[in-house]
Parts: sequence; C-alpha cells; structure tokens
Amino acid sequence: MGMDCQATFAQDMSLDLDLHRRYFRSCLHEFLPGAYIGLDTNRMTVVHFCVHALQLLGACDQIDKDAVIKWIYSLQIFRAAGSDPAQLGFRGGTQLGNPFDPCHAPPPWGAGAKTEAKGRRGGGSEEEEEEEGTPALLGAGLSPEYDQGHVAMAYTALATLRALGGPGALPPPGAPARAALVAHVKALQRPDGAWAAVAAGSERDLRFLYCACAVSALLGDWGGVDRPRALGYIRSCQNYDGAFGLNPCQESHGGSTYCAVAALQLMGELDAFFDGGGGGGGGGDREALVRWCLERQAEGGFQGRPNKAPDSCYAFWVGATLGLLGAGALADRARATAFVAACQDTAFGGFSKHPRQFPDVLHSFYSTCWLSLAGAPGLAPLDLALGVAAAAAAVPDDSSGGAAAPGSGAAAAAQLPRGDNGGDELQEEAGGGGGGSSVGQT
Repeated sequence: MGMDCQATFAQDMSLDLDLHRRYFRSCLHEFLPGAYIGLDTNRMTVVHFCVHALQLLGACDQIDKDAVIKWIYSLQIFRAAGSDPAQLGFRGGTQLGNPFDPCHAPPPWGAGAKTEAKGRRGGGSEEEEEEEGTPALLGAGLSPEYDQGHVAMAYTALATLRALGGPGALPPPGAPARAALVAHVKALQRPDGAWAAVAAGSERDLRFLYCACAVSALLGDWGGVDRPRALGYIRSCQNYDGAFGLNPCQESHGGSTYCAVAALQLMGELDAFFDGGGGGGGGGDREALVRWCLERQAEGGFQGRPNKAPDSCYAFWVGATLGLLGAGALADRARATAFVAACQDTAFGGFSKHPRQFPDVLHSFYSTCWLSLAGAPGLAPLDLALGVAAAAAAVPDDSSGGAAAPGSGAAAAAQLPRGDNGGDELQEEAGGGGGGSSVGQT
C-alpha cells in the first residue's frame, strides 16, 4: 500500500494516453464495431462515455463540439401545453426515426396528433382519445406513442452538454425545455420514492434515483425531487452488511452502492444519513459500508459482489464510493491501478473488463475515471458524485426556484481525497463523481 501510482506504471505497464484518446475519438466520430448495434437505443450514453473520457484525457479540442451539441438537442422531447410530463426529457437515440431537428419544429402530423398509447391513461377507446386531441410533443419521433424520455439519458445528455459548452449549453432558466426536464424528473418518481426510467412499463431502482438527482444537480433545480421519499427509498435498499442493493431485499452490489452514496452526496444528505440529524435521519452504518467496499478488492482489482472476478469498471464504482465516504486512502490504489493498466488494449486503445480481452467504451470510460481518481499523471481531476471531469461539474446558479443541494458539484471538492501518489491530499479543484445508467449491466 505504500507504493504510489506512478511507481506502479513504471514497474508494470505505462499508459499510452495518446492511444486512448484516439480510441475514444474514433468511437465518437468515426465508427463503432457491429457489436454495438444492440446499444442503438442508448447511443446517448456511448456519446457521454466518449466525450467525458476525452475531457479527462485533456482532449476536448478533438471533439466536434457544435455537431455533438446539436445532435443531443435533436433528441430532446419537451412539451406543448397539456402533454404528459413523464414523456418528456431526452431519448437515447434515433431508433424511432425522428428527424434531425435540434430546433424542434412542430411535427408534421400537426398540433392535434395523438401522442398517447391506446388506453394508457385509463382504457378509453381510440375514438375517444382522438376526439380529445392530445397536444403533440415538440421533438417527438415518428412513433410518438412509444417515444418517451429516459431519465438516464437526461443525465448523460446534460452532463455531456456541460462538458462541451459549460453552463451556457444547458437550457436557460425559464425556458420551456428546462421546465420540461424538471417536470420529467418529478413525474417519474414513484410513491415509494424510487424513480422509473421511462413513463410506461419501466423498471425502477437506485440507478434511476441517482440519475434524477444528477439531473437536478446539473440544472441547479431540485423542484422535481421529493427528498424525504427519496431518502426513505435509499434507506430501504441498505442491507445488513452496510452496502446497498438496487431494490429493497436485493443483494448488495458495487454499482447500486455507488448510486446510493453519490445520490446522498448530491442531495447534501450524506453525513446526515450516516451520522444523524437533518433529513437523512441517521442510522446508516458508515463503518460497515467502508468495510464492505474494502473487501471488494480482490486480486488487485475490485469486484462488484463477493465471490466474483475483479472487473475494471468497479475500480471506479467502489473506489469513488470510498472517496465520497472519506476513506479512499484505505484502498490499495497501487494494486488497483496495476489491474486497470493490465486491462488496456495496447493495439487499439481503450480498456477491457478483464485483462487480455477486447476493449469497450463502458469499461474504457470507467477505467479512465479510476485513473483520474487515483492520481495518474496526465488526467484531469474527477468529480466523484457526478462521474465527470471536475471542470464540467460546477453547480449552476439556481435561477428557477429549486433549492440547490449543498453537497453537489464543486461545493463538495474540499471533502474528497484526491489520492495522488497514494497519499491523502485533498482534491480542492472540484468535487463529487459519476455513474449512471450502466450500473449493474456488467
């Protein structure tokens, strides 16, 4: 544990940052392998991985920022008066055939077109619904009854816009598109405090609760979040071992544990949750959670659950959780960094799940996040609670009536150990750090 990260690189494997920059630039602007066809509905997330990795690698100048910003806005759905707020937000890709239109002209089927699936609002007949004339959604695709915003895509879209254009790239306070996002977040929260991913037929768990908190933090508007219910749901997911499952009574998992802890940080409730006072209520066992996270380090790398092989992405999920808890220096960062370095592809760039496998953008991004968190040379600082470069995570002014959380964004900077060279220096440049829709998929 006394070794520093730079010594690890020298002894085991150096990092070719230029090669990794080329990998992410190629995935963003040139081509993706055929295996990514199944991710077409989540293309926004792939763009998020590539853009934020390039920012951490100091290569934002290699991104066609204007083209990416326009593409992201072409995927936003915001409402005409009277439409279902749960259906708003951002879609993940163009799989429904929506035209490229970042300016959101009214759809060709007119303002009275039906946008609800048959019977979705209570079983009325198709004739009754058509007679009602539900207003069209601005930016809706060619199958509007199935075209719904996804809360994880809202998180990745807003975070990517912030990385590319700063706060000015987001919808301005008072704009309909901004109000639509807050309404979208509010409409997707369920009575038990969890969030659904989309309006109809969706799973609900801590991943989407985290995404809702991240959207609120990025906008600086918490008007869409019922915090007491959200805190109650987080508490219901905590297990006897101190860690968190995706839902109540489910097995503890590194990804869902990160989502719980990062959401608490973004809401400004992390200390209250574990230590008492405030809305957090106290009672959470911080020591047990730290112990559980430290026990996830196996064979150098981190595993997501007990008795699983180490996986490069969990260096971030578990390592960032420890950092948010103020215990990052307790992990053996040198061995974790050596494991991640062994997962890099020295021919094409990028990182794989395990050593000697092909790279993919998810594991490449979260490996890059870990290297930043661990203080690897040449990488920009990371915001632990938003999962993006610190430069993209400053909290905007709350100009739209919501209460900005005190634990979100750069405000949390001085609380988080940077971990350069294996030490316990404070990361004063920025705070918080990241994760989101991909949790639990690996």
